[in-house]
Amino acid sequence: MDVDVRCWLEDCAAHNLSAKTFERYDDFVRKQIIPALGQHPLCKLQPLHIQGLYSALLKDGRADGRGGLSI
Repeated sequence: MDVDVRCWLEDCAAHNLSAKTFERYDDFVRKQIIPALGQHPLCKLQPLHIQGLYSALLKDGRADGRGGLSI
């Protein structure tokens, strides 16, 4: 899945996002999504995998260590 996400980010999203937004997306993909879900082929990715990542991010997702996702 990591190759698919990187291709989408670089080939599609980069052309439609501001430089700062692209930088934030790239950071999130590299630090959160690929480490958590990258081992799953995209065709095998299940909602349960995504929900697991989301739950983990809700608990410990903030970079400042305060827990949860920023709103």
